[in-house]
Amino acid sequence: MITTPEQTSRVPKQLQGCFRATEIWLDERGKGAWIAAMVLGFILF
Repeated sequence: MITTPEQTSRVPKQLQGCFRATEIWLDERGKGAWIAAMVLGFILF
């Protein structure tokens, strides 16, 4: 039996869309946006 990522994901579909949209948004803004997001993540969490 072969499973696909969609079958094994534990994240709800709606939340997956949110994460994907955020990833696309950061990709559009470049490397600096990713670095800023990581720094903020370390500070806040």
